[in-house]
Amino acid sequence: MSNQPTQEGAVPVPEPPSLDPDDPRTKRRDRVQDALLALPGYFNSTTNIEGLAATDLFSLNTVLGAAIEEQVVQMPNRIRDGWDPNGMGDLLGDGIADCLGTVAGLS
Repeated sequence: MSNQPTQEGAVPVPEPPSLDPDDPRTKRRDRVQDALLALPGYFNSTTNIEGLAATDLFSLNTVLGAAIEEQVVQMPNRIRDGWDPNGMGDLLGDGIADCLGTVAGLS
């Protein structure tokens, strides 16, 4: 844990786990993390919004949320060659969900 002082009742920020740099999962985790940071540049939607006052944008919450949700699933698969160049998904799990768990430290 960090040695930084915390306010009374505050939860200290956890230290990131130490990962073996030679483990293929560590290298894949790093590539997935890079891919996640690149996702906004790959966002593509055919939803076109015109003639709407900025104060009415809240009414598009469902439409925009659905478009973002769809893209978050599709984009990592479109750029899979970048984060899984050797097809390690077959060895370490199947797809981006397993990789996201790895990035988040859940596996």
